[in-house]
Amino acid sequence: MVAGWFTGRLINRHFWRLTQSELIGGITGNIRYPLSSIDKIIVGLPNKMPIPGSNAVFSTGLLSPAIKELYAAKQAGSLLVKFQDGSLLPLKLRAMVNGGILMDELVNRLQNCVVKDYQFSDQEIKILRSADPNMIIRKK
Repeated sequence: MVAGWFTGRLINRHFWRLTQSELIGGITGNIRYPLSSIDKIIVGLPNKMPIPGSNAVFSTGLLSPAIKELYAAKQAGSLLVKFQDGSLLPLKLRAMVNGGILMDELVNRLQNCVVKDYQFSDQEIKILRSADPNMIIRKK
């Protein structure tokens, strides 16, 4: 029972479509974000390890350079969508079938919202560390 719920949730998080007016998530399409509600699309996510305190391990050389490089590439290939209401959506869709194409198309369509070389605040890094990818983070 729990395994089925978990698997469904995981699949649902990695199923996205892009229409002319909306970013639609979930297998049933019940997650809908109008493109007009997007304030910024930040290219790349913070390159800090997701577990607090693990940056010390990350920087000491205890992790192989290949692991560090893989993690950095995954973060650089992701997007953070910021909505006008302050909500955040960290998108990591490159491994999804056509996920890279979808993310590239989103960036191309909303070029006026794209921010490169964004400097994340400590608070944003803290929030994103504990965030599930491809799940909305509502502003509190």
